[in-house]
Amino acid sequence: MVAKNDKLLTILPYDKKEPLFVEAERQEKGAKMARYLYPLTAKDTIRVTDGAQLNSLGFRHQRFDIAWKLIQRYPQLAVSKDNDGDIPLVTLASNRLAFLSGSRLNLWEKMIYYGIWITPLPLINESDHSDKGSLIFSENNRVYEIKLMHKRVSQFLPLMCNTTKDTHVIELLKAALTRHVEYITHLSEIDESFLSSIKNEKGQSLFQIAAESRHFQVIHADLFPQGQDTYGQVRSDRMRDIVGRRDSYGNNMLHTVASVTPLSKIDHIRGAVLQMQNELRWFKEMESHAYPKDREYLNDDNMTPREVFTDNHKEMGKEAERSMKETSTSCTVVGALIVTIMFAAAFTVPGGNDEKTGLPKFITKKVFRAFIVSDAISLFSSTTSVIMFLGILTSRYSEDDFLKSLPTKMIIGLFTLFLSITNMMIVFSCALYIMLDGKLSVLIPNILLASVPVTSFIWMQFPLLVELFNSTFGRAYLLCFKKLYVLRS
Repeated sequence: MVAKNDKLLTILPYDKKEPLFVEAERQEKGAKMARYLYPLTAKDTIRVTDGAQLNSLGFRHQRFDIAWKLIQRYPQLAVSKDNDGDIPLVTLASNRLAFLSGSRLNLWEKMIYYGIWITPLPLINESDHSDKGSLIFSENNRVYEIKLMHKRVSQFLPLMCNTTKDTHVIELLKAALTRHVEYITHLSEIDESFLSSIKNEKGQSLFQIAAESRHFQVIHADLFPQGQDTYGQVRSDRMRDIVGRRDSYGNNMLHTVASVTPLSKIDHIRGAVLQMQNELRWFKEMESHAYPKDREYLNDDNMTPREVFTDNHKEMGKEAERSMKETSTSCTVVGALIVTIMFAAAFTVPGGNDEKTGLPKFITKKVFRAFIVSDAISLFSSTTSVIMFLGILTSRYSEDDFLKSLPTKMIIGLFTLFLSITNMMIVFSCALYIMLDGKLSVLIPNILLASVPVTSFIWMQFPLLVELFNSTFGRAYLLCFKKLYVLRS
C-alpha cells in the first residue's frame, strides 16, 4: 500500500489525530512498524506535534533511534508540546530508569555495567533522508540494555539542553525531585548561573529543593563537577554563596537540610538510628561549606539552622535512643551469659585433668588446642562486647553522639558478640569431638545444630551491622575520595 501511495503515511486516520508511524510508536509492540514507516515518510510533512510525540514516546518506551535522528535535525522538538500536551524534555526527566542514578544494579551487575563498551550513535547527514539503521536493543542482556539506554540518553542531553533555557525550569525541578544527577550535570556544564537562578513558589533554589528532598547527589553534581578551579577556592566560594541564599521565609540551605518535611525521603533508611545519623551527616556536610554567619543566621521564625535541626529531630532522636538502649540491653545479657560459660569452660575441660601433673588429659591433641583458643577468643570478645554495650547504655545521647560515637560502639559490640557466639559454638563442637572420640554419627548432627545460633544471629543482626558500618565509615571514605579525586584531576 505504501509503495502505491506514499501519502498514506501522512493522512490522519478517521478516528485518530496522529499519522500511522506515530500511532505505531505509541503501541507497546509497535517499534518495528514505526522504524519501517518513519524512513518512508517525507520529513517536511511531519508536524511539530507529531515529531514531539515521537520523541516523547521514544523516551517513555526507551526507544531512542528515531528520537535521536529527529533531535539532530530539529532540536526545537525537545521543548515542543506533543499531542498529549507533554514536553519531550520533561518526559525524559520523569523517566528515572533512563539515568544511572535511577537504576538499581547489584554489585555483580555494576561490575558488568562498567565493563561494557557502547559505541556512540553516529551523527546523521543532513542531506540523508534514508535513516536506515539497525534495531537498538538487539541484545538480550539486561545490563547491556541498561548501559545502552544510559549511553543514548547521555548523547541526547547536550543536544536537547542547547535548544532554549527558558523552558527548563519545570523539567529541572522535576529532575531535582527525581534525583537525576546526570541531567543536572549536563545543564551545569552549559550554564552554571542559570541553575542558580531557578526558584519555585516558595522562593527555594534548585539546590534547596534537592536538599529538602534529600537528593544530595544533585548538590554534589554542582559541588564536585568534573574539572578543577585554582586550588578549589573559586568552587568553594561559589558553594558557600549557594548555601547562604535564602528563600521567601528567610531559610538558607542549612535551614532546609535541618528541616523534615513530607518531601524529605528518609523512610527507606532502616531504623531511627541510621536515619538520625544520615540526617546529621548531611547537615554537618552542608555546614562545612557555609560561611560562619550563615551557620548562625536567623530565619523568619527567629531560629538558627541548628535550632531548626534540634526542633525537627526531637522525636527521631528519642526513637533512636530507645532503639539503641533496647538492643544494648538484650545484647548485654547475652554477652554476660557467654562470659560466664566460657570462664567456667576454661577450668572444666573435657576429659578432666591428670591426677599427677594436673594438666588436661587431652592436652596433646590438636582439637583440644582448638578448644582452648576458641574459648579464650569467645571470653575476650564477649567481655569486650559487654563493655561496649554498657558504654552505649551510659551515653549522654546528645545529637552529635549519633554521628560517630554511638554507631562505632554498636558496631564493635555487635561484631565482638557475633565473634563470641561463633567461637562458643566451636568450643562446644570441640568438646563433643573429644568426649565422643570422633564418632561422626553423633558428632555431625550436633555440629549442624550448633550452627543454628550463629545462622540466626547472622540472619537477624548482621544486616544491621553491615548497614551501620557502611553508614559510619563507607560513605565518609567515599566522599573524601571523591573530593580528593576532583581536586587532583
